[in-house]
Amino acid sequence: MAHLFKESPNALEINSQPAFAAKTLPDGKRLFRRKHGFNITVDANGNNELVLTVPYAAAKINELELVNCEAGDKVDFMVYDSEQGLYQINILGMPAEQVNPNLMLNQFGFGVYLPDGAYKDISKYDADVYGTMRLKIKYYNNSAIQRTIYGNIVYHEVKE
Repeated sequence: MAHLFKESPNALEINSQPAFAAKTLPDGKRLFRRKHGFNITVDANGNNELVLTVPYAAAKINELELVNCEAGDKVDFMVYDSEQGLYQINILGMPAEQVNPNLMLNQFGFGVYLPDGAYKDISKYDADVYGTMRLKIKYYNNSAIQRTIYGNIVYHEVKE
């Protein structure tokens, strides 16, 4: 715990907060920034999919970076429920027998064209994601050579 000291007329008050908490939400929960790296190899003039499983019980995302892009390459970004349909069961409250496992919940990038070199997208608002959801990045390589793309995604883990 990090301690913040504040003097008062009568005594020294100590306010505690978890180390590295970036932000406190209105409901009292805290956000912790977690940056994860990944890579994907894509054949010449081909495409490939990378699937990232959300590693936190609850998180927010708002930033993605890609490096080693070639102008004209493009990507799709999609969010899928888990193989068990846990988002539909736990968050939406659906009965297990009514869920669609592996359901695409949202798509937030549609044939996004990339610049030469590096691409960074930061949304002004965040998206809620939950443990075992899958983030799918489909990369289309427009060049005549096989290419390895490196990337980072920023999660903001939500904790009590």
